[in-house]
Amino acid sequence: YGIFEATEVIVSAETNGRIIQFDVTEGTAIEKGTTIATVDTTMLHLQKTELYAGINSVKTRMSTIDSQNEILNQQIANLNININRISNMLKDDAATRKQYDDLTGQVAVLQKQIAANNSQKVSVGAELQVFASKMATLNEQLKRSHVKCPLTGTVLEKYAEAGEQTATGKPLAK
Repeated sequence: YGIFEATEVIVSAETNGRIIQFDVTEGTAIEKGTTIATVDTTMLHLQKTELYAGINSVKTRMSTIDSQNEILNQQIANLNININRISNMLKDDAATRKQYDDLTGQVAVLQKQIAANNSQKVSVGAELQVFASKMATLNEQLKRSHVKCPLTGTVLEKYAEAGEQTATGKPLAK
């Protein structure tokens, strides 16, 4: 005989969906942190796959920009060789000033193309940050799809079964 005090906690779902696993029964002792139910995560995994594809696409664009810059830098190096040749020929009056100006103009155009490519890299980098943020959100949603027991105790009542639809905040067990 005596007075027993107990802390009663209603464990609820944190996401919407179909309960795909809910194996606890009334009277079962459960440890803190134990997963007692799992809400369907299929759509979240599909969204995650889609994000990985988007990230790979953006990384490919970043690599393409780097490759373009390498080509442009090689063209600049080739033009600089020709500029030196024309510069030496100008000293001997074997070339015209126009030839020299044309080559230096081409170098300036290529340098501006590299600058434009680098500004694209900044934009592509921002896209990667957006994907990283979306991935973090999805990972949090996946984590919330696993209903965990907040404390060590005994299941007093069970309000749902596997296969049923649940909603955020809907009680699953006491």
